[in-house]
Amino acid sequence: MITGTGDHLRPEWPITITGMRRYVRHPLYLAEELAVFGVFQQFMSVQSALILAVQIGFQLRRIHNEEIILTASFPEYRAYQASTARLVPGLIETRNPSTLESIKCS
Repeated sequence: MITGTGDHLRPEWPITITGMRRYVRHPLYLAEELAVFGVFQQFMSVQSALILAVQIGFQLRRIHNEEIILTASFPEYRAYQASTARLVPGLIETRNPSTLESIKCS
């Protein structure tokens, strides 16, 4: 399985930084993580912990692959990365939200 191939990207599409994307670069992936974490909490077993760990690993790799493509396709994506958290605002990365104002977007 290959993830994060960027087949769905269109260079003519602008970067969207409205709604949740103003706070997190990958809101859909965050929602998926929360759903899998909910399953883990429901069953609290070794098997569900393994599923959670594997899913997080695949998701982080997918994000990494996509961000390489996004950076190459959209020059303004680096400014977006600098101002917006990857998944959870304030957890690991510190960002400068004032740089959002300089990004051309929809």
